[in-house]
Amino acid sequence: MNKCETYRPLIKANISNCLLFTYVLFFGFFLTSFNDVFAQSSYNDGIEYFNTKNYSKAIVSFNSAIQQDSSNFELYIKRGQVFEKVDSLRLALNDYKKASYLQPKSLNALKLTANIAEKIGDYNLSIKFFQKAYLIDSNDIDILQKYAYVQYNSGQILNAKKYFQKVIARFPQYIDVHFMLGKCNEELDLLQEALNEYDFVIKESPMYIDAFFRRSKLQEHLKNYTLALADITSVIELDVDYYDAYIVRAGIELKLNHLQNAMIDCEKAIQIDNYNPDALLLRASIFEQTGKCQYAIDDYNKVIENIPDHQIALLLRVKCNIKIKNKADLCKDLNTLVNLGNEEALELKSKNCK
Repeated sequence: MNKCETYRPLIKANISNCLLFTYVLFFGFFLTSFNDVFAQSSYNDGIEYFNTKNYSKAIVSFNSAIQQDSSNFELYIKRGQVFEKVDSLRLALNDYKKASYLQPKSLNALKLTANIAEKIGDYNLSIKFFQKAYLIDSNDIDILQKYAYVQYNSGQILNAKKYFQKVIARFPQYIDVHFMLGKCNEELDLLQEALNEYDFVIKESPMYIDAFFRRSKLQEHLKNYTLALADITSVIELDVDYYDAYIVRAGIELKLNHLQNAMIDCEKAIQIDNYNPDALLLRASIFEQTGKCQYAIDDYNKVIENIPDHQIALLLRVKCNIKIKNKADLCKDLNTLVNLGNEEALELKSKNCK
């Protein structure tokens, strides 16, 4: 046997292997290219359906795109945005998280995850992703501000204040952030600092209703009733339908012993909302102070009609009935209160229901 005959099988084998490798390589490339084209087509369809608000078909299209290209983080972001539109917030969160894992330095994916986590009340997760975004770009004022807000909403007031101050250090005229600093200072019992922030907000923006409202409540707490009255009146002048403002002003008027003015504000609040317990209880207290117990009982009845286990209304109705010596429903109310665990009712029952 000559040498050519000896090596011929090896040569044939090598040629076959080369052909097989070329075939596999070509077919793999072709398949990958086909998948990419198909994924792009599905993606384009998804975008079109999303823009025309056909969200169910948009989800189907993005599902197909993800099946063909599961490592493309943008596809998860787009599908997450569709889920958000149809209020499937948990599904949206899952997609945004997947996108952020696939592309850990995508600020868009991190911010979307943080925002949706806050929406569904998962503040710890929101803080975690805002923190990641902040570490990537500490100069992004949107990240910094939202990071501060979620800290506040999660009850981490001291941290929130720190980040709100960072925002103010760069943008001193951000009125909303000054307002939030005021709220932080209130929570931290730094009342003068809170007043200073509200003063600044009102000076820079005289139509800022919430700042007037907060400052009024703070001044009332500090027993500066005249100043509190002026601020809450400004709120009502800016918005005549601001229900809570009438309740607050009526309470301040009561502390100033302006019973007639307090009654007028209660009536206005009740006109806006006939069965709100705060307004009814406040008006009832004015009736009691002016010796009109039966009118007070009528208001307590309205509260209890809507909220049968309202302990304050039940207890006040009991006391009013004791005052006018009306024992018809007295023991029934006291039994209800005792069953609700009201200790004062237990004592009253021992004296009045023998």
